[in-house]
Amino acid sequence: HLQDAIAKDSTTVEIEKTEEAAVVAAFVRTATCGISGRLGESGYVEFHTEYQEPVCNRPMSTNCTISYRTIQCPQACPFIVPSATFPCLLECVSEHGCSSYNAGLALPDASEHVCRPCSIRNCRYCSNPTRCGSCYDGFAPIGDGSGCELALESHMHIGLVLRVIGLVLLAVVMLALLWKKIRGLSYYWAENNFAIRRAMRHRHMTKVQKWSLTGVPRQRYHLFTNVHGEHIMGE
Repeated sequence: HLQDAIAKDSTTVEIEKTEEAAVVAAFVRTATCGISGRLGESGYVEFHTEYQEPVCNRPMSTNCTISYRTIQCPQACPFIVPSATFPCLLECVSEHGCSSYNAGLALPDASEHVCRPCSIRNCRYCSNPTRCGSCYDGFAPIGDGSGCELALESHMHIGLVLRVIGLVLLAVVMLALLWKKIRGLSYYWAENNFAIRRAMRHRHMTKVQKWSLTGVPRQRYHLFTNVHGEHIMGE
């Protein structure tokens, strides 16, 4: 069964290659180029023996390997933006939609009706080669639009997050005070307080201190004491 499935898949691939070759041959005979296929409902580019009319915001295949000038996109999306990975794939987009299909082409060229590279990083739409009209989410334009900078305040809403944390902490403190007011002190409060004080005193006594028999006993060492030159805990 596995061999039959492999043979069937190989046959299907060969048929698809044959159909695609026939489409390309038909276009070559006409010595023209255009839209040879469009993304169909199946999720794959469907090839046809005749040229297709360009449509907006849908990946299309073309046999124009030198220039896209012979392709006329609709007026609603007059700019051609090639794929970042496959030059034979393109989309027809509006002036502000160049980077939606290819993030590296954010500058619409009105004279050629194609999308070109923009030198401004993190820019979603370049109004001209030196100015960004719209930055990507999380970035804000710099002054006159000559660049885009990371905008933590607007993107991560730091002010709102800090206010929410403050309100949560305030609510916790209020609930703790209310609980103490309602329940009062614990029945074992006196014993627990005495045990805590004894524990704190024990911790204090076990710290490394100066045990002077002639001066003041139990003096703490200075934070910057030279432990290499002064005897602290034995020879």
